[in-house]
Amino acid sequence: MRKVFIDGGANKGQSIDLFINHHPEASEYEIHSFECTTSGVVQEYLEEAAERARKAGCTVKLYDKALWSKNEEGVAFYDSYDESSSLLKRDAPKVNLAQIQTIQLSEFILKNFSANDCIVLKLDIEGAEYEVFKDLIDTGAIKHINKIYGELHGPKCGTSLEEDLVLIEKLETFGHKIYYWDASNDSGIGDKFYTEEALRTFHNKERFRKEDK
Repeated sequence: MRKVFIDGGANKGQSIDLFINHHPEASEYEIHSFECTTSGVVQEYLEEAAERARKAGCTVKLYDKALWSKNEEGVAFYDSYDESSSLLKRDAPKVNLAQIQTIQLSEFILKNFSANDCIVLKLDIEGAEYEVFKDLIDTGAIKHINKIYGELHGPKCGTSLEEDLVLIEKLETFGHKIYYWDASNDSGIGDKFYTEEALRTFHNKERFRKEDK
């Protein structure tokens, strides 16, 4: 059995550090980190985090590709350099429009791993998670995943509360919850997950924030 950590939205490597510092038996995992960036500085941070993981005993591979529901080339990518870069159009002060390659996560899982492997998936991909989750469910690749961490971007990308609730209900039919993941601090990997109450609070906060602008 292989132990695998799929890191979707690696940013500057914070999630690699969080994983190796807090996940049980992290040294036994192979890490596959996905992050598209046009910033040489961000790439350097990623390489440094990967090297720290290798010294901790992990096998690490970095992919300059974005996780998506299709394998495509020349896809528009809104690069905000060190945060919030996305396949979805961004309303941010500093955005570089780049052309990148996407990789179908479901195919990547089904081609490279078996049902006997232990796969931990983390998705923080700025709104693209909805298409990726749909494809994981449609292809059956969701059944190969043992635990899911991530962030739902909901109102930040035009997804309604109802759509968020439908998603977590669908994932629950496969025995999954989406556990919170915040690599911006070193608080560890916890056991809190998205609930209906938490999603309602999140959507209300975003609505009030927009109304205050």
